[in-house]
Amino acid sequence: PVFVAVTSEETSLIFPTPATNASLSSAKESDPGWRCLKVVGPMPFDLVGIMAGIATALKNRGVSLLAQSTYDTDYVLVKEEKLGEAVEALRGEGAKV
Repeated sequence: PVFVAVTSEETSLIFPTPATNASLSSAKESDPGWRCLKVVGPMPFDLVGIMAGIATALKNRGVSLLAQSTYDTDYVLVKEEKLGEAVEALRGEGAKV
């Protein structure tokens, strides 16, 4: 997925690195090396606690995350070197990863 956020202070782009290596040299800042986990959706809007549960499981294992949401589902990005720990943490909570 590709995510774009524009505020009065910044424009942020999140996209797969392999397709964009050449364009990273012109970025003001970049932080490559993230892996994306997709939460299976769509989920009803009145369903609460999904992201909180994911965040808590990762926090308890010392894994930071970057969360992104769409109309249908959520995505959780974790640093590549923490992917194994993230998967173990989520499986430990009963998630299918």
